[in-house]
Amino acid sequence: MKREKCISALAATALAAAAALALTPAIAFAATVDRTDLAIPAPIEVMNAPCSAVVVDYIPPIEGDIAEFAARFEELDTDPIDETNATCSWEMSYDDGATWTPFSPLETGKTLRIPTSVDQLDSTPTLILIRVTAITPNHNPLVSDAVPFTVRAKSSAPDSTARPINRIPEPMMNDSSQPQVDDQQADDQKYSTCLEIKVKTKALKAKTLKKKARTIKVIKIKGAKGKKTYTLKKALKGKKDVTKRFEVNEKNGKITVKKGTKKGLYKVKIKFKAAGNKTYEAQRETITVKILVK
Repeated sequence: MKREKCISALAATALAAAAALALTPAIAFAATVDRTDLAIPAPIEVMNAPCSAVVVDYIPPIEGDIAEFAARFEELDTDPIDETNATCSWEMSYDDGATWTPFSPLETGKTLRIPTSVDQLDSTPTLILIRVTAITPNHNPLVSDAVPFTVRAKSSAPDSTARPINRIPEPMMNDSSQPQVDDQQADDQKYSTCLEIKVKTKALKAKTLKKKARTIKVIKIKGAKGKKTYTLKKALKGKKDVTKRFEVNEKNGKITVKKGTKKGLYKVKIKFKAAGNKTYEAQRETITVKILVK
């Protein structure tokens, strides 16, 4: 009897619980995210690592002189180049770099030399571009930027705009139809060079010169061939000749300002001579140096 009462109580409890659940409204749970606060990662920018390069150095010569293009390596520690065993391939373009033609005969050195002449210039020239490709044992080929082949007219000032060449001299193209020069003629032929002269204006203190002389180096010359000599020509202070106040070293061009030189601006004229050699002619220049004593 007691067992039946227990079962009945349990059944009643179960029915009550079921009724309660049936009467309870369903509750839905939904998750919402505010995306305005989420940071969107920026795209990763892939940068090319810095690498070594080959550059062509070129100073436009005066017409009739030798044009010299020189390959120079700009090497980075992170991208080394075996420069010692590098081979250079020189090319030219007549169509603004659309097509390139190797020089003939093939030039493989780090320097390319081309004779220039007046008849290579034209009022409406086709510009020639020069470039070099350097190949080394431990590096991929390096191609330089193109350099325009230009020269300066003889009547031009050193800082004047250079004029473009409209064609490469025929002998450089190895044209068999051109008359050949025998060995004796080649030995007798000499070329002129384009001197690059840099002069600094020097300021000295009269207080120092009152006690002792001063020796200065203000002249730098590139492109000279053979023995070089410097000779003092004249020194002026205004229109007054003060040559005796200065001396010039014959071998290196250093200028000595003598003890006791007074304040003022001095113009010192020096004659420079490069004796030349079997290949290059002798050259002479008069250089003016300004020295300010204050």
